[in-house]
This record gives sequence, structure tokens and C-alpha cells, in this order.
Amino acid sequence: MRINSLYKFYQTHFGYPPARSEPQRYSYGRAIKDFMNVLIEVYRTGNKEFLSQYKNYQFARQLTIQFLDNFTALIGCRFNEPLKDLLYCDFYINIPQEQLPPSRKKGLIIPCPFLWNPQDMEIIFLVFSSPTNMDKELGVFKALTTIFPVEPEPIPLAKRYTYWVVSTGTEHFRNVNVIMAETLERIIKTCDLLLAS
Repeated sequence: MRINSLYKFYQTHFGYPPARSEPQRYSYGRAIKDFMNVLIEVYRTGNKEFLSQYKNYQFARQLTIQFLDNFTALIGCRFNEPLKDLLYCDFYINIPQEQLPPSRKKGLIIPCPFLWNPQDMEIIFLVFSSPTNMDKELGVFKALTTIFPVEPEPIPLAKRYTYWVVSTGTEHFRNVNVIMAETLERIIKTCDLLLAS
């Protein structure tokens, strides 16, 4: 079974409540999807003009434009040539059925796209709300990516994790070596909850 995001895993793991009403969640989700589609197109084509072209799109969403503006500001503060300095990595974590409770007949696939800054050995996560639980979320990510296979290739060896909060235009850093990995037992329990839903 494939879930739609790494955040969905965090939401189940930590018991985060839905933050919005159903229509608001749908609208927010569409804005995130549009943002990610623009970002993927920028890196696929090597043309950062897609960031500004979206604003002229007939059905452009204001929230997506806000995300793109904040992202452009964040990337511009640190990188002169973002398409050369940063790589877009569309990875996913593959949790095989064999590593889950016997009652589960399928495994779990968790998408985990991020930007990779090879110069500073930094994984940059794009997040869409204020990070109130960053250290623990990164502990889950660290456990998932060290215990289970990551495809299409292993996660690069990082020294730093960064959250770029595209809803506010802020960034938050953590050194990888201070992040405590979550236990396998808790990770498996979360997988079981997701597969049962």
C-alpha cells in the first residue's frame, strides 16, 4: 500500500489531529500538489521560469503562489544557482510485508521527496506548516531510512537536516548526529495502524 506522503506517516505516528475542515484540507492539499508539480517541472526541465509562470496560469491558486514566493525567497537567500547547487530527489521508503506483523498481507510505500545539497551534505525537506515536532519527526525519518530499503537508491549520507517552511518562508536546521532515531517497535506499530485503516 502506498500512502500519499511522509507527513501522513508522521500524522499517524504522533496522532496529529486534522488541522482543517474537509473543504480546507482539500484546498490546502491541491495547493501543495500544484506547488510540487511546479517544482518537479522546474527540476525536470532545468528551467526555473516555471516558478514565475505559474502566476499567469488561469487557474493559479493564491496559496500555491504564496508557497512559490516563499520557496523562491528561501532558495535565493542561500544559493546562486539552485538548479546546479540543489538536486530534487524523488525517493520512497519501501517497507516489505515480511518485516510487518504476520496479519499484514502487503507492505507499505512512503514517498519522501526532498532537496539534496551535496556541498553541505544537507537534506532539505519542504514542509507546509510550522514544525512543532521537528526533532521527533526527523527521528522517525532517520529510523525509516536506516532500517528499511530506500529506492531508487540509498539516501545520501547527510550531516544536516533542514525544514524549509514554504507556508511562512522560514527555515530550521538540525545536525543529523543530535537526532535520536525512533525505535523499530514504534515504527512497526505505525505501519500496522496505516495498513489497518
